[in-house]
Amino acid sequence: MILSVDPGLAKLGTAIIDPINEKVLLTHYIKTSSKNTTTQRISQIISEISSYITTYNINQICIEELYSHPDRKYLLRTYRVIGAIQLLAIQKNIAVQEINPSHMKKIITGNGRADKKEILESITDILPDSQYNQLIDAENHEIDAIGIGITYIRDFVNPDFMKKKEKKKMTLFA
Repeated sequence: MILSVDPGLAKLGTAIIDPINEKVLLTHYIKTSSKNTTTQRISQIISEISSYITTYNINQICIEELYSHPDRKYLLRTYRVIGAIQLLAIQKNIAVQEINPSHMKKIITGNGRADKKEILESITDILPDSQYNQLIDAENHEIDAIGIGITYIRDFVNPDFMKKKEKKKMTLFA
């Protein structure tokens, strides 16, 4: 199973995907309180991710690569979250792959500069129509995590997919 992550300290989006059947099993966002210290917040995130690893037998983690951001504190805190996830993966002998956001947008929408709305529309095109309602309440971070996971599958697990013209449907919440 793959755990894909859209990193952040305040909100971190996750998706658990079965790469063999291309099924999204779970999406969730982890919200931490700004009343807690950064260390406490990272500890909460790692605790939840560790639980996913155990529950879903995760053998691959893919994380959205951090790009530039005008807020230096945001960047530093997010890098700490990414580092903590990478350390957890090392301790559990799980491979980690970083995915560039522009590359994800290109794979999902065909446009490396797509906005959040275009990403959501493309993901709902990829997923079966019957699953659309389950994404209505999803956080943007969860949508990005799904996109990161799909990109990983299509780049590394099923690279022949990109040679096909038609979009292959996936199953959400199998």
